[in-house]
Amino acid sequence: SLTTLASGGFLLLWADKESEQGVLHVEEKLGGSGEQIGLATIVLGDTSFVDSLTFGEQTTDISYGMYPDGSGAWDFLSPTPGTSNEMLTVDGGFILPSDIVLYQNYPNPFNPKTKINFDLYNKSDVVVTISNILGHPIKTLYSGSLNQGNHSFTFDGKDDFGSELTTGVYFITLKTGKSTQTKKMMLLK
Repeated sequence: SLTTLASGGFLLLWADKESEQGVLHVEEKLGGSGEQIGLATIVLGDTSFVDSLTFGEQTTDISYGMYPDGSGAWDFLSPTPGTSNEMLTVDGGFILPSDIVLYQNYPNPFNPKTKINFDLYNKSDVVVTISNILGHPIKTLYSGSLNQGNHSFTFDGKDDFGSELTTGVYFITLKTGKSTQTKKMMLLK
């Protein structure tokens, strides 16, 4: 089967060992504990190596991709099947995220710490909180103004009083003046 890509386009292949679902489903399944994958072309019996990647352990609902697309810099991202990993703009020579993005914490599940990353497209007043399964805030990670760009915080599994949280589901909430985004995470002891 022949597939043509437009300039700047991309092709999503599913490595799920379910080729009966169509030509974009590869008859190989990638291991969640990590491995190596490669891409090659075969033209008139001549094989050419295109690219390869060695990746580590994967987490559900977290993708591992180039950020920005085609840059060669790999990172953990929110899955975006069928679209660019991140739309970027250039401002004064700096590459900035074009939207507010709260990424899934990593690792997830976690014990005792996890990293929370997000992008801001403008300087914003920001509140980052952790809530319990009932939606009650139990930890404020940050409250204040942040410049545009990429930001990262580490959550240590403790509430605002320094008490260790128990095993369970918690929520990360990022609030700015314009939007609120929430992700679910799990603490396993």
